[in-house]
Amino acid sequence: MNASFNLIDQPWLLCVDEEGQAVRLGLYDALARAHTLRELQGEIPLATAALHRLLLAILHRNFGPANSRAWQRLWEGGRWDADVLQGYFERYYDRFDLFDAAYPFYQVS
Repeated sequence: MNASFNLIDQPWLLCVDEEGQAVRLGLYDALARAHTLRELQGEIPLATAALHRLLLAILHRNFGPANSRAWQRLWEGGRWDADVLQGYFERYYDRFDLFDAAYPFYQVS
């Protein structure tokens, strides 16, 4: 049996919810529930910044507004479109697995 740890659905991001409770979430849940979270916490400030950059890269890939009007619509929506995120993560699911044989996330196989 091959090892697998997919960052999309495995809970690994330490977040703080609206009630101030710590909760671990995968990438999909962290982005889909972002409007209900207070913060994202890394073990050190540089890790927190790197996690924000990862999440922003995913958001930009999916929602990168073409102009200020598109940005305004995103802002007024108050949350990310979970269906768009789901489609993206389904398409690239294997690319977010730390132990994928062909494309281990952020590594060389």
